[in-house]
Amino acid sequence: MQSWMASLIKDEEITTFAGNELSIVTAVASVYPGVADLLKEMQRSLDATVALIANLPAKLVSRKGSYISLGTTMLPLAEHHLPVHFRQIENTLEAARQARTVG
Repeated sequence: MQSWMASLIKDEEITTFAGNELSIVTAVASVYPGVADLLKEMQRSLDATVALIANLPAKLVSRKGSYISLGTTMLPLAEHHLPVHFRQIENTLEAARQARTVG
C-alpha cells in the first residue's frame, strides 16, 4: 500500500499490487520467527501508513483526482478489507493449532 501511495505522491500511479506474490510472502515469513513478530511488524507498517497519510505533501493534495483516489481506496481498506484478512489469519492460525493437536 505504501508503494502505491508513494507512486501517487510522485504522480506516477502504479496499478499492480504484488503483496500476495508467493515469493514475497515466503520472504516475509522467513524473516519473522513467529506470529507475534509478524504482528508487531504489521502494526508498525500500519502506523507508518497512517503517518504517511497524516503528512501527505501539498502537491498530492492539490491534485484532487489523486487525493480522492487515495481516500476512496484507503477508507474502505481500513474499514472492510483489513478485517477480512485479520479473520483469515485468525482462521489459519486456529486450523494450524488444531492440526498440531490432532497430528
